[in-house]
Amino acid sequence: MVLFSNRNGRAEIFKQQIDQPTAELLVSDPAREEVAPRLGPDGSEAFFVSYPVEESSSGIPRLMGVPTAGTDTPASARSFRH
Repeated sequence: MVLFSNRNGRAEIFKQQIDQPTAELLVSDPAREEVAPRLGPDGSEAFFVSYPVEESSSGIPRLMGVPTAGTDTPASARSFRH
């Protein structure tokens, strides 16, 4: 499953196996907060909304995607343009 939490001070995306006691950090960007994660149909990617931390920023929320499997470090998400 994927979830978001502010346990580290800002909203970040985590993944967690149902049979595991702790979640793993999946996505972290110090300039943005990530919320509303959803798994893709086959579970290989997570999609979420990312928005700037600074309210005065001119950045707009973005739909992002990231693989759910891979390395031990948080992944780099890709943005979907409209």
